[in-house]
Amino acid sequence: MSGLVSLMLSGVMAATPTTPLPWFEMDDYPVRAFERRQQGVTTFELLVDPRGKAANCAIISSSGSDTLDRKACAVAIRKARFAPALDANGAPVYGTYRSKVTWALDPDNWAQLEAGPDIEINLSKLPDDSTQPIDVKFAYLVGANGQPDGCTAVGPVHPKVLDALGCKQLTSNPQRAPSAVNIAAPIVQTTWIRFAPTR
Repeated sequence: MSGLVSLMLSGVMAATPTTPLPWFEMDDYPVRAFERRQQGVTTFELLVDPRGKAANCAIISSSGSDTLDRKACAVAIRKARFAPALDANGAPVYGTYRSKVTWALDPDNWAQLEAGPDIEINLSKLPDDSTQPIDVKFAYLVGANGQPDGCTAVGPVHPKVLDALGCKQLTSNPQRAPSAVNIAAPIVQTTWIRFAPTR
């Protein structure tokens, strides 16, 4: 457990958008897709470089329309800016940021959210006698060797007892969030974990 504690105390920070959500407006809807009444949810992942710039975009889950998916990446790369991910020493490193946009013909149904939850951990009893699932975002550094080298719970507010459970899952188990990024450099990735009561 002491190794896990040192991983958790590492102070790894995720790439964080400085451009407020949503990045998408109705004007971003591709005319051809709108005319064809194409709708759906595009989940994408941005590779954020150590300067905080979106360097690449990959589709994690398609809306069913190549036009909408390509537009999601184009808009995100053009509009999104970030505070870069930081390693345990506070040095900027590559990071990932996953989001999803709901393309809808009705503007009231538009939405952009962070992607997740990615993993569910069932507990016989949730902390603080909670009966509702608790979603927590974790940032973890993956070294150039592909091994986890740090983990931090980054929010939202939650019972701190869940930090160790989530970091243990991410650092000792290969089940993590889907990622389209494969670079030979340290990178801070994120995963949303849902802590839910056993059914």
